[in-house]
Amino acid sequence: MRRAPDTLEPATSWRDQAECANDYPADWWYPIGTNFTAKADTARATTICQRCPVAVDCLEHALTTPEPFGIWGGLTEDQRAEAIHQRRLARRAATRAAA
Repeated sequence: MRRAPDTLEPATSWRDQAECANDYPADWWYPIGTNFTAKADTARATTICQRCPVAVDCLEHALTTPEPFGIWGGLTEDQRAEAIHQRRLARRAATRAAA
């Protein structure tokens, strides 16, 4: 059965299903510095990301946007920068191989 567009339920975003959308301190996903507290916050956030049902979608968003700050999809800013770099290298290699 088809419904008129105005009666369709709104599409849910992966963000609505994200584990971090629960009641956790935002500081955990945006740690500042490299002191003990920042490292502990990063560890908490990445542990939560490991059990998140949409971590892959979150990471893909962060890699394609790219998100400059915070923990996204379980990766830190530096880890995402490395992942983006590796993707670029892989694309270049694939382009060369196809030529």
